[in-house]
Amino acid sequence: MDNKTRVIILGSGFRAEFYIRILLAYSNIFSLEYVLCHRSEKCMEISNKYGVKTTLDKELCLELKPHFVINAVSKPNIFEMTMFFLENNIPVLSETGGIYSDSQLEFLANFIKTRKSIFLIAEQYFLYPLIQGYKKIIDLGFIGDVTSVNSLYCHDYHSFCLIKFLLSDSNPSSILAYSTKSNVTKTSSREGLLFDGEIVPAKRTNFILNFRDSIATHSFLDVSYRSTIRKRSINIEGLRGLIDNLEVRYLDHKNITQVEKIEIRDETCYFLDKVLSENKYFSTLKSEEESSIANYIFNMLECINGGIPIYDPLDALHDVYLTNILNKALENENVAIKIDVPNWYQKNKEKEE
Repeated sequence: MDNKTRVIILGSGFRAEFYIRILLAYSNIFSLEYVLCHRSEKCMEISNKYGVKTTLDKELCLELKPHFVINAVSKPNIFEMTMFFLENNIPVLSETGGIYSDSQLEFLANFIKTRKSIFLIAEQYFLYPLIQGYKKIIDLGFIGDVTSVNSLYCHDYHSFCLIKFLLSDSNPSSILAYSTKSNVTKTSSREGLLFDGEIVPAKRTNFILNFRDSIATHSFLDVSYRSTIRKRSINIEGLRGLIDNLEVRYLDHKNITQVEKIEIRDETCYFLDKVLSENKYFSTLKSEEESSIANYIFNMLECINGGIPIYDPLDALHDVYLTNILNKALENENVAIKIDVPNWYQKNKEKEE
Protein backbone atom coordinates (compact mmCIF):
# COMPACT_ATOMS: atom_id res chain seq x y z
CA MET A 1 0.00 0.00 0.00
CA ASP A 2 2.80 2.44 0.87
CA ASN A 3 4.21 2.21 -2.64
CA LYS A 4 0.94 3.10 -4.31
CA THR A 5 0.04 6.57 -5.52
CA ARG A 6 -2.74 7.89 -3.30
CA VAL A 7 -5.51 9.69 -5.15
CA ILE A 8 -8.78 11.37 -4.17
CA ILE A 9 -11.60 12.07 -6.63
CA LEU A 10 -13.56 15.27 -6.13
CA GLY A 11 -17.09 14.86 -7.46
CA SER A 12 -19.43 11.94 -8.00
CA GLY A 13 -21.17 12.56 -11.31
CA PHE A 14 -21.06 10.70 -14.60
CA ARG A 15 -17.56 11.91 -15.51
CA ALA A 16 -16.18 11.22 -12.03
CA GLU A 17 -17.14 7.57 -12.48
CA PHE A 18 -14.75 7.34 -15.45
CA TYR A 19 -11.88 8.07 -13.07
CA ILE A 20 -13.17 5.66 -10.44
CA ARG A 21 -13.21 2.82 -12.95
CA ILE A 22 -9.74 3.68 -14.27
CA LEU A 23 -8.18 3.82 -10.80
CA LEU A 24 -9.82 0.55 -9.78
CA ALA A 25 -8.61 -1.10 -12.98
CA TYR A 26 -5.05 -0.12 -12.01
CA SER A 27 -5.36 -0.69 -8.27
CA ASN A 28 -1.89 -2.26 -8.24
CA ILE A 29 -0.51 1.24 -8.93
CA PHE A 30 -3.08 3.66 -7.51
CA SER A 31 -4.94 3.74 -4.21
CA LEU A 32 -8.30 5.53 -4.42
CA GLU A 33 -8.50 6.93 -0.90
CA TYR A 34 -11.87 8.69 -1.10
CA VAL A 35 -14.50 10.03 -3.45
CA LEU A 36 -15.77 13.45 -2.33
CA CYS A 37 -19.54 13.73 -2.86
CA HIS A 38 -21.92 16.63 -2.39
CA ARG A 39 -24.84 14.63 -0.94
CA SER A 40 -25.03 11.76 1.54
CA GLU A 41 -27.30 9.86 -0.86
CA LYS A 42 -24.59 10.06 -3.50
CA CYS A 43 -22.01 8.82 -1.00
CA MET A 44 -24.09 5.71 -0.44
CA GLU A 45 -24.73 5.20 -4.15
CA ILE A 46 -21.05 5.44 -5.14
CA SER A 47 -19.90 3.34 -2.19
CA ASN A 48 -22.39 0.57 -2.97
CA LYS A 49 -21.68 0.63 -6.69
CA TYR A 50 -17.87 0.56 -6.55
CA GLY A 51 -16.96 -0.48 -3.01
CA VAL A 52 -14.93 2.67 -2.40
CA LYS A 53 -14.80 5.07 0.54
CA THR A 54 -16.75 8.31 0.21
CA THR A 55 -16.95 11.53 2.18
CA LEU A 56 -18.69 14.90 2.26
CA ASP A 57 -15.72 16.61 3.91
CA LYS A 58 -13.18 18.30 1.63
CA GLU A 59 -11.06 19.21 4.68
CA LEU A 60 -10.60 15.49 5.31
CA CYS A 61 -9.41 15.13 1.71
CA LEU A 62 -6.84 17.83 2.37
CA GLU A 63 -5.69 16.32 5.67
CA LEU A 64 -4.97 12.99 3.98
CA LYS A 65 -2.35 14.72 1.78
CA PRO A 66 -2.92 12.61 -1.36
CA HIS A 67 -0.29 12.56 -4.07
CA PHE A 68 -2.88 14.28 -6.26
CA VAL A 69 -6.61 14.90 -6.58
CA ILE A 70 -8.85 14.53 -9.62
CA ASN A 71 -11.25 17.45 -9.86
CA ALA A 72 -14.52 16.31 -11.46
CA VAL A 73 -17.01 18.54 -9.65
CA SER A 74 -19.69 20.48 -11.51
CA LYS A 75 -18.47 23.01 -14.09
CA PRO A 76 -19.24 26.19 -12.08
CA ASN A 77 -17.27 24.85 -9.09
CA ILE A 78 -14.14 23.58 -10.86
CA PHE A 79 -12.10 26.77 -10.45
CA GLU A 80 -12.84 27.16 -6.72
CA MET A 81 -12.07 23.50 -5.97
CA THR A 82 -8.90 23.59 -8.08
CA MET A 83 -7.58 26.61 -6.21
CA PHE A 84 -8.46 25.13 -2.81
CA PHE A 85 -6.11 22.21 -3.38
CA LEU A 86 -3.41 24.01 -5.40
CA GLU A 87 -3.11 26.68 -2.69
CA ASN A 88 -2.49 23.83 -0.26
CA ASN A 89 0.24 22.35 -2.49
CA ILE A 90 -1.80 19.36 -3.67
CA PRO A 91 -1.39 18.60 -7.42
CA VAL A 92 -4.64 18.69 -9.38
CA LEU A 93 -5.83 16.82 -12.46
CA SER A 94 -8.93 18.66 -13.59
CA GLU A 95 -11.80 17.48 -15.72
CA THR A 96 -12.45 19.53 -18.87
CA GLY A 97 -15.34 21.92 -19.23
CA GLY A 98 -14.87 24.17 -16.25
CA ILE A 99 -16.57 27.55 -16.33
CA TYR A 100 -13.81 30.13 -15.90
CA SER A 101 -14.06 33.89 -16.26
CA ASP A 102 -11.18 35.56 -18.10
CA SER A 103 -9.89 36.91 -14.79
CA GLN A 104 -9.96 33.41 -13.27
CA LEU A 105 -8.05 32.04 -16.25
CA GLU A 106 -5.40 34.71 -15.80
CA PHE A 107 -5.18 34.10 -12.06
CA LEU A 108 -4.86 30.32 -12.43
CA ALA A 109 -2.33 30.57 -15.28
CA ASN A 110 -0.12 32.98 -13.35
CA PHE A 111 -0.51 30.92 -10.18
CA ILE A 112 0.72 27.67 -11.71
CA LYS A 113 3.59 29.49 -13.46
CA THR A 114 4.70 31.35 -10.34
CA ARG A 115 4.22 28.52 -7.88
CA LYS A 116 5.28 25.83 -10.36
CA SER A 117 2.16 23.93 -9.36
CA ILE A 118 1.39 20.55 -10.91
CA PHE A 119 -1.91 21.09 -12.70
CA LEU A 120 -3.30 19.26 -15.73
CA ILE A 121 -6.58 19.36 -17.63
CA ALA A 122 -7.64 15.99 -19.04
CA GLU A 123 -8.27 17.01 -22.66
CA GLN A 124 -8.70 13.60 -24.25
CA TYR A 125 -9.82 13.85 -27.88
CA PHE A 126 -6.49 14.70 -29.49
CA LEU A 127 -5.09 11.54 -27.85
CA TYR A 128 -7.51 9.27 -29.70
CA PRO A 129 -5.53 6.96 -32.02
CA LEU A 130 -7.43 8.26 -35.07
CA ILE A 131 -6.52 11.89 -34.32
CA GLN A 132 -2.92 10.95 -33.53
CA GLY A 133 -2.92 9.01 -36.80
CA TYR A 134 -4.08 12.10 -38.69
CA LYS A 135 -1.19 14.07 -37.22
CA LYS A 136 1.33 11.38 -38.19
CA ILE A 137 0.05 11.39 -41.78
CA ILE A 138 0.34 15.18 -41.85
CA ASP A 139 3.83 15.15 -40.33
CA LEU A 140 4.96 12.50 -42.84
CA GLY A 141 4.08 14.96 -45.62
CA PHE A 142 1.40 12.98 -47.44
CA ILE A 143 -0.98 15.93 -47.90
CA GLY A 144 1.54 18.80 -47.82
CA ASP A 145 1.09 21.92 -45.71
CA VAL A 146 -2.32 21.95 -44.08
CA THR A 147 -4.50 24.80 -45.30
CA SER A 148 -7.78 24.03 -43.52
CA VAL A 149 -9.45 21.85 -40.93
CA ASN A 150 -13.20 21.26 -40.99
CA SER A 151 -14.47 19.77 -37.74
CA LEU A 152 -17.83 18.19 -36.97
CA TYR A 153 -16.25 16.07 -34.26
CA CYS A 154 -16.61 17.69 -30.83
CA HIS A 155 -17.68 20.91 -29.14
CA ASP A 156 -16.16 24.12 -27.79
CA TYR A 157 -12.81 23.70 -25.95
CA HIS A 158 -12.39 20.15 -27.33
CA SER A 159 -12.70 21.46 -30.87
CA PHE A 160 -10.25 24.31 -30.29
CA CYS A 161 -7.71 21.79 -28.99
CA LEU A 162 -8.14 19.52 -32.02
CA ILE A 163 -7.89 22.38 -34.50
CA LYS A 164 -4.75 23.81 -32.86
CA PHE A 165 -3.20 20.33 -32.74
CA LEU A 166 -3.88 19.48 -36.39
CA LEU A 167 -2.79 22.89 -37.68
CA SER A 168 0.26 23.08 -35.38
CA ASP A 169 -0.80 26.65 -34.67
CA SER A 170 -2.05 27.82 -31.28
CA ASN A 171 -2.96 31.41 -32.07
CA PRO A 172 -6.02 32.16 -34.20
CA SER A 173 -6.47 35.78 -35.19
CA SER A 174 -10.25 36.07 -35.49
CA ILE A 175 -13.52 34.16 -35.17
CA LEU A 176 -16.96 34.47 -36.73
CA ALA A 177 -19.77 32.38 -35.26
CA TYR A 178 -23.46 31.66 -35.50
CA SER A 179 -25.88 28.98 -34.31
CA THR A 180 -28.91 27.25 -35.80
CA LYS A 181 -31.68 25.14 -34.29
CA SER A 182 -33.51 22.13 -35.66
CA ASN A 183 -35.31 19.01 -34.49
CA VAL A 184 -33.91 15.50 -34.49
CA THR A 185 -35.01 12.08 -33.25
CA LYS A 186 -33.24 11.11 -30.04
CA THR A 187 -31.58 7.70 -30.44
CA SER A 188 -29.52 7.22 -27.28
CA SER A 189 -28.57 8.57 -23.85
CA ARG A 190 -25.94 7.87 -21.20
CA GLU A 191 -28.03 4.88 -20.17
CA GLY A 192 -28.10 3.32 -23.65
CA LEU A 193 -30.08 3.17 -26.91
CA LEU A 194 -33.58 4.65 -27.14
CA PHE A 195 -36.38 3.37 -29.37
CA ASP A 196 -39.38 5.53 -28.51
CA GLY A 197 -38.82 7.93 -31.41
CA GLU A 198 -38.83 11.07 -29.26
CA ILE A 199 -38.12 14.23 -31.25
CA VAL A 200 -35.98 16.79 -29.44
CA PRO A 201 -34.64 20.27 -30.28
CA ALA A 202 -30.95 20.43 -31.19
CA LYS A 203 -28.53 23.34 -31.46
CA ARG A 204 -25.75 23.50 -34.03
CA THR A 205 -22.80 25.77 -33.26
CA ASN A 206 -20.84 27.00 -36.26
CA PHE A 207 -17.68 29.07 -36.41
CA ILE A 208 -14.90 30.09 -38.75
CA LEU A 209 -11.48 30.47 -37.15
CA ASN A 210 -8.74 32.32 -39.02
CA PHE A 211 -5.04 31.62 -38.50
CA ARG A 212 -1.96 33.19 -40.06
CA ASP A 213 -1.59 30.61 -42.85
CA SER A 214 -4.74 28.52 -42.55
CA ILE A 215 -8.41 28.44 -41.64
CA ALA A 216 -10.66 26.17 -39.59
CA THR A 217 -14.40 25.67 -39.70
CA HIS A 218 -16.52 24.03 -37.04
CA SER A 219 -20.11 22.80 -37.17
CA PHE A 220 -21.29 20.64 -34.29
CA LEU A 221 -24.78 19.51 -33.32
CA ASP A 222 -25.14 19.16 -29.56
CA VAL A 223 -26.76 15.71 -29.78
CA SER A 224 -24.04 14.23 -31.99
CA TYR A 225 -22.07 12.56 -29.19
CA ARG A 226 -24.93 10.14 -28.59
CA SER A 227 -26.70 9.95 -31.91
CA THR A 228 -26.78 6.98 -34.25
CA ILE A 229 -28.18 9.14 -37.09
CA ARG A 230 -25.83 12.13 -36.91
CA LYS A 231 -22.22 11.74 -38.02
CA ARG A 232 -19.11 13.14 -36.37
CA SER A 233 -16.30 13.80 -38.81
CA ILE A 234 -13.07 15.65 -39.56
CA ASN A 235 -11.84 16.86 -42.93
CA ILE A 236 -8.25 18.09 -43.31
CA GLU A 237 -7.14 19.80 -46.53
CA GLY A 238 -3.50 20.15 -47.54
CA LEU A 239 -1.69 21.59 -50.54
CA ARG A 240 -1.14 18.10 -51.95
CA GLY A 241 -3.94 16.05 -50.50
CA LEU A 242 -6.91 15.50 -48.26
CA ILE A 243 -7.79 13.47 -45.17
CA ASP A 244 -11.53 12.83 -45.04
CA ASN A 245 -12.41 10.70 -42.02
CA LEU A 246 -10.94 7.30 -42.95
CA GLU A 247 -9.84 8.17 -46.49
CA VAL A 248 -6.56 9.80 -47.55
CA ARG A 249 -6.14 11.29 -51.03
CA TYR A 250 -2.68 12.54 -51.96
CA LEU A 251 -0.36 13.18 -54.87
CA ASP A 252 2.65 10.89 -55.16
CA HIS A 253 6.09 12.00 -56.40
CA LYS A 254 4.78 11.83 -59.99
CA ASN A 255 1.76 13.95 -59.05
CA ILE A 256 -0.54 10.97 -59.57
CA THR A 257 -3.50 10.87 -57.16
CA GLN A 258 -3.42 7.97 -54.70
CA VAL A 259 -6.33 6.93 -52.48
CA GLU A 260 -5.68 4.94 -49.31
CA LYS A 261 -7.74 3.95 -46.27
CA ILE A 262 -7.07 4.49 -42.58
CA GLU A 263 -8.08 1.55 -40.40
CA ILE A 264 -8.95 1.51 -36.71
CA ARG A 265 -8.84 -1.85 -34.95
CA ASP A 266 -8.90 -2.25 -31.16
CA GLU A 267 -8.01 1.43 -30.71
CA THR A 268 -4.96 1.10 -32.98
CA CYS A 269 -4.62 3.26 -36.09
CA TYR A 270 -3.19 1.64 -39.26
CA PHE A 271 -2.19 3.29 -42.53
CA LEU A 272 -0.44 1.55 -45.43
CA ASP A 273 -0.22 -1.57 -43.24
CA LYS A 274 1.78 0.27 -40.57
CA VAL A 275 0.78 1.17 -37.02
CA LEU A 276 0.54 4.95 -36.69
CA SER A 277 -0.77 5.16 -33.13
CA GLU A 278 -2.42 3.10 -30.44
CA ASN A 279 -3.92 3.47 -26.98
CA LYS A 280 -1.99 1.22 -24.65
CA TYR A 281 -4.71 1.31 -21.97
CA PHE A 282 -7.53 0.06 -24.21
CA SER A 283 -6.80 -3.63 -23.66
CA THR A 284 -7.58 -3.18 -19.96
CA LEU A 285 -10.34 -0.54 -20.01
CA LYS A 286 -12.18 -1.48 -23.24
CA SER A 287 -13.48 2.07 -23.60
CA GLU A 288 -12.21 4.66 -26.09
CA GLU A 289 -12.95 7.57 -23.77
CA GLU A 290 -11.69 6.03 -20.53
CA SER A 291 -8.55 4.61 -22.10
CA SER A 292 -7.75 8.06 -23.48
CA ILE A 293 -8.36 9.76 -20.10
CA ALA A 294 -6.14 7.14 -18.44
CA ASN A 295 -3.17 8.79 -20.16
CA TYR A 296 -3.59 11.77 -17.84
CA ILE A 297 -3.77 9.72 -14.66
CA PHE A 298 -0.47 8.10 -15.53
CA ASN A 299 0.91 11.45 -16.71
CA MET A 300 0.10 12.91 -13.27
CA LEU A 301 2.21 10.14 -11.77
CA GLU A 302 5.04 11.16 -14.11
CA CYS A 303 4.62 14.87 -13.36
CA ILE A 304 4.77 14.48 -9.58
CA ASN A 305 8.07 12.68 -10.19
CA GLY A 306 9.49 15.45 -12.38
CA GLY A 307 7.97 14.50 -15.73
CA ILE A 308 6.48 16.69 -18.48
CA PRO A 309 2.73 17.19 -19.16
CA ILE A 310 1.39 15.51 -22.29
CA TYR A 311 -0.74 18.64 -22.80
CA ASP A 312 0.57 21.96 -21.55
CA PRO A 313 -1.95 23.28 -18.96
CA LEU A 314 -1.59 26.76 -20.45
CA ASP A 315 -2.72 25.38 -23.81
CA ALA A 316 -5.70 23.76 -22.09
CA LEU A 317 -6.60 27.05 -20.37
CA HIS A 318 -6.22 28.80 -23.71
CA ASP A 319 -8.85 26.42 -25.14
CA VAL A 320 -11.22 27.67 -22.43
CA TYR A 321 -10.23 31.27 -23.22
CA LEU A 322 -11.15 30.69 -26.87
CA THR A 323 -14.46 29.16 -25.76
CA ASN A 324 -15.22 32.35 -23.84
CA ILE A 325 -14.56 34.33 -27.01
CA LEU A 326 -16.76 31.93 -28.99
CA ASN A 327 -19.61 32.59 -26.57
CA LYS A 328 -19.17 36.33 -27.12
CA ALA A 329 -19.14 35.78 -30.88
CA LEU A 330 -22.40 33.84 -30.63
CA GLU A 331 -23.95 36.88 -28.94
CA ASN A 332 -22.92 38.93 -32.00
CA GLU A 333 -23.60 36.43 -34.76
CA ASN A 334 -21.89 36.76 -38.15
CA VAL A 335 -19.58 39.50 -36.88
CA ALA A 336 -15.86 38.71 -36.96
CA ILE A 337 -14.19 39.19 -33.58
CA LYS A 338 -10.46 39.79 -33.26
CA ILE A 339 -8.69 37.36 -30.95
CA ASP A 340 -5.91 38.82 -28.82
CA VAL A 341 -3.29 36.61 -27.22
CA PRO A 342 -3.72 36.97 -23.44
CA ASN A 343 -0.62 38.10 -21.53
CA TRP A 344 -0.49 34.88 -19.54
CA TYR A 345 -0.27 32.91 -22.81
CA GLN A 346 2.09 35.28 -24.64
CA LYS A 347 5.17 33.29 -23.65
CA ASN A 348 3.76 30.22 -25.42
CA LYS A 349 3.27 32.23 -28.61
CA GLU A 350 6.83 33.55 -28.47
CA LYS A 351 8.11 30.01 -27.93
CA GLU A 352 6.30 28.82 -31.07
CA GLU A 353 7.60 31.64 -33.21
